[in-house]
Amino acid sequence: MKKRFAVLTVVVVLLVGACGLQPLPDEPTSIPTLIPATLPPAQPTEPVQAGITPTTGGGDGSEAIAAGRQIFETNCTVCHTLTAETLVGPGLQGLFQRQALPTGQPVTDENLADWIHTGGGGMPAFPFDETQTAALIAFLKDATQ
Repeated sequence: MKKRFAVLTVVVVLLVGACGLQPLPDEPTSIPTLIPATLPPAQPTEPVQAGITPTTGGGDGSEAIAAGRQIFETNCTVCHTLTAETLVGPGLQGLFQRQALPTGQPVTDENLADWIHTGGGGMPAFPFDETQTAALIAFLKDATQ
């Protein structure tokens, strides 16, 4: 019996060596994802600053929309599209024609700003300042209709 066990042990060692198998590591290894950054971060992160300056009155809003586009492309496109296509989060096409936000509140500038600042339903909070939030909402109004 001991001889069979010894032979079996030698065979296993030879097979393991021939196959190039390594012993299991003491620490778990990370598993690479197929598509990086498919989920929003678990903790609120500092948004990338878009270099926005407040617009002065009398403009057509194009500066705010351009700034909002930059904020959207930098912070939101990982999870959202401007079409109906769902990524991690829902597509935003027709956002302002929807009955309600996921919170159940009507889609208004104020409610949308609150949703962006506090997050929820898998979306992280984004601590944009008032000018950035207004620019993002102006862009969304223009781009999702």
